[in-house]
Amino acid sequence: MSYTQLTLKERYHISACRKLGYKQKEIALELGVSPSIISRELRRNRNAQGHYDPESAQIETKLRHRHKHYEYSQEQESQTDAKNLRLEPLLTP
Repeated sequence: MSYTQLTLKERYHISACRKLGYKQKEIALELGVSPSIISRELRRNRNAQGHYDPESAQIETKLRHRHKHYEYSQEQESQTDAKNLRLEPLLTP
């Protein structure tokens, strides 16, 4: 099963449904996603007052993913450097 991120439109839909009193399972059915996705979205993207804001959620998600990519790139670079250091003595005459 492939994972796709929620769109800004879907985040607005979640926000509207929450304001209308929908339960997480009902929102999940409306969007055609797992209830755990809705639960995770609401948990991860609450503001300081504990409310869900779709604009902030979109920004925070992009920042989290950008940070994750940066960490992954740094990890790959350090692994490559370590590998090269191990091979260097073998390559010298």
